[in-house]
Amino acid sequence: MPPVLLATDAPQILACWPVLHLLRPQLQHHTFLAQIQRMQQSGYHLAYIESDGVVVATMGFRYLEQLNASTLYIDDLATLPAAQNNGYASHLLDYATELARTLRLEGVALASGFSQAVAQRLYLRKGFRPLAFHYYHPLNDLQ
Repeated sequence: MPPVLLATDAPQILACWPVLHLLRPQLQHHTFLAQIQRMQQSGYHLAYIESDGVVVATMGFRYLEQLNASTLYIDDLATLPAAQNNGYASHLLDYATELARTLRLEGVALASGFSQAVAQRLYLRKGFRPLAFHYYHPLNDLQ
């Protein structure tokens, strides 16, 4: 399995664009780099895996200190469709788990959309357990 790398400079961050855009289609290419760099200033980390010089999977994460636990929280996890079923997402989850252990955090967490049954099966196989619903209140909703 290729190594997990961290995107720390502009070329590395931009190389992650195709994968993250699939996961988050609302992202705009012309603002993507600046947005990731702002998020990195607040503790966001962007990990990725390359195959043949192309980023095939990415994982965005941050560390959360909450009253109930210190957690590595995965915000974004995606693999290019052509690269799926090769173990890349599983490898990124293993990376997150080992990093959390090394840092003596209490767990790894993520949220998953209701329609993501394939991803949810992976999470269960990797030891994740559903604990709660995740709610969102959009403030720009015109309904």
